[in-house]
Amino acid sequence: MLTGKAKKDFENWMKDKLLLYPQNELGSLADMFKAALIIEWLDTVSIIITINNEYYDGFHFYWEINKAKPLRSNRVFPTREQATIFAIEKANGIYNSV
Repeated sequence: MLTGKAKKDFENWMKDKLLLYPQNELGSLADMFKAALIIEWLDTVSIIITINNEYYDGFHFYWEINKAKPLRSNRVFPTREQATIFAIEKANGIYNSV
């Protein structure tokens, strides 16, 4: 889900925050648990993502950088999990670009 600088910084954050850090990196963590941890880390670097189903046509995600007005994805996802993964990939690109 994460690449480059984002992956490295997230892994360092996990080592500092978690008592039991998986020795074989993130591969051993279930994807949705990993996603929850990534979202927590993104909060700490001021990239806020939110997943919702407010229009009941599928799941959308919003992202917000440094408390600016949230931006909504144009894409609709059939599941919360798919929207979460796409949102994390979007946040990954944003983080790695700064």
